[in-house]
Amino acid sequence: ATSVLLNSTLQINLNNFMAQPDSSSSLDWDDEWQIVFLHGLEGGPRGRKSLYLQKHFGTAAGPVLHHVDSSSCPPRRLRTQVLVPDLEMSLYDVRKRNSLPRCFKLSRCLEGCAEIAHDVITTMLTETASQAEDSEARRTRSRQKFLLAGSSWGGAVALRLLEKGMRPDKVLLFAPALGAGG
Repeated sequence: ATSVLLNSTLQINLNNFMAQPDSSSSLDWDDEWQIVFLHGLEGGPRGRKSLYLQKHFGTAAGPVLHHVDSSSCPPRRLRTQVLVPDLEMSLYDVRKRNSLPRCFKLSRCLEGCAEIAHDVITTMLTETASQAEDSEARRTRSRQKFLLAGSSWGGAVALRLLEKGMRPDKVLLFAPALGAGG
């Protein structure tokens, strides 16, 4: 079993979040993916990773439709859009709601960031579900899926969301700050 030890008492089994060959959770090229990227400690919606992902995978204002045409397989499409919530985190900037000078403990900062991310994701999923209900044709052609991605501090926030019961279709973590909650 693939798992990650978050602290001395909590361990999350990651098998449910990893792609399995020939499973219904594997990538379906006719799906529409909502990608939520949780940024690193001093990052934000205007950071390099955030802007790169938005440029190549779209935003709510302009989703990206990826086409793959090959002589060896039928044409496929994948629609993606990226949402990057501002976690309002900083080690030094007291203007940020979840900054260390305002929270005094990293665990409190982590909880504040997780709360922001949870609220943004819940709103996104609710809006996506209502839009899908509005269009029967769209719903029969594709399925809405949710990818949770996090980098460093954002990876720790993503793990905290998983711990609290959030269940995205896929999880992608870039060097998560595993010791951040302690």
